[in-house]
Amino acid sequence: MPHATAKDHGLEGLKTYLLGLAKLGLESVLALTGDKPASGTGVFDVDSIGLIELVQELNAEACQRAAPGTYGSVPQLFALAAVSPFKYTEGAARQQYLKMDKKIRSGAGALITQLGWDWRKSEELFRVLRDEGLRVPVFGNVYLLTTATPAPRLMREGKLFGCVATEALFDKLTRETYADHEKRAASRSRCTGTSGRPASISAGWPTSTPWPGSWPGPARSAPAGAVQRPTWTSA
Repeated sequence: MPHATAKDHGLEGLKTYLLGLAKLGLESVLALTGDKPASGTGVFDVDSIGLIELVQELNAEACQRAAPGTYGSVPQLFALAAVSPFKYTEGAARQQYLKMDKKIRSGAGALITQLGWDWRKSEELFRVLRDEGLRVPVFGNVYLLTTATPAPRLMREGKLFGCVATEALFDKLTRETYADHEKRAASRSRCTGTSGRPASISAGWPTSTPWPGSWPGPARSAPAGAVQRPTWTSA
C-alpha cells in the first residue's frame, strides 16, 4: 500500500502525488504526517488530518468532473490512518485517541496500528473505538521481533518512532536463543498463514475471531473483497 506523508512535499506536491496514484489505478493510501527529519525541518504544510481531508477533496472534485451516469466508475482513493495504542501515560493515550477520532471524522476509512507488543493496549484501542461509536476496520501490524537485528534495542530506546518494545519484552528477547526465535516464527506462521520470516506484515481484513462486542460495519465502503469484521493478533 502506498504511503503519503506531509514531511517531504508541499500541498501542491501532495495533490500531484495523490492524483498520480489514482491514475495508476491504486485505490488505497496510508495518510501520515511523517517523522521529523533528523536534520532540517521538513515541509509539513498539512498534518495527517489535513492529508486525509485533501484525499476527500480530490475524491469530491473527481465526482464533480464526471459526466452524468458515470459517477459509479469515478476513481476514488480510500484513505487509511495510523494509530498507536501503545502509549503509557494518560496524557499521551488521550492525545493519541483524540487525534484518531479526528482522522476518522475527517474521512479515514480504516486504521493501521503502529508496532507494539501489548495485547492489553490493543484491546484498549478496540474498547475506545466501540465506546466512541467509531466504526472502522483495524489492521494489526505484525512484526516478528528478534535480536538478529538491532530493532529491539532501538525500539526500547525510543529511536524508532512509533514502535514500542517494553523493557520486559526486551529482556525476554535477549534471553531467547536462535532456536527459540525459529520456534516462535514457526508458531506465528501457523497462526497467521505467513512465512514466519522476521519481516513486517500487515494483518488486514482477517476472517476469524472478531473483536469483543458487536461489529456494526465500517462507516464508509471498504475495499473490494474486504471482510468487515477485524481481529487482533498480538505479536
